[in-house]
Amino acid sequence: MKIDVNYIKQILEIIESVDKPTIYSIDLYDKLVSLLPDNDNQGKFIKHIWDLRDLGAIESKNDDMGFRQGANGHWIVNGCFYRLTVRGQQLLDVMRNDTWWNRIKSSGKEITVELLKQAPSIIIDALISR
Repeated sequence: MKIDVNYIKQILEIIESVDKPTIYSIDLYDKLVSLLPDNDNQGKFIKHIWDLRDLGAIESKNDDMGFRQGANGHWIVNGCFYRLTVRGQQLLDVMRNDTWWNRIKSSGKEITVELLKQAPSIIIDALISR
């Protein structure tokens, strides 16, 4: 499954919008589905949550981010809390800046977890070299 950057942006915006330092995973999923009803896909949600964890954009006290796969292949949901990190806030700021975000998207590179990890530093380097 490819990374859906709009889906990632929506997740980050929902986490940022809560008035507490954390959001419960099941509440996040419910809010996401209410905003994007066509995305009621638990597998897609889990994949992108794990991608955001790998990016260092969100963190949780649970290493599995609240999801385990059972022996039959079905997902077992153990709700947990997510926190938006500084890196997550920086990534969201880059994604909101149309000029910088369009520059990254038009670079011809496939949007990968590695590219998203580099996005804030790419912008900082570009600003310094001006």
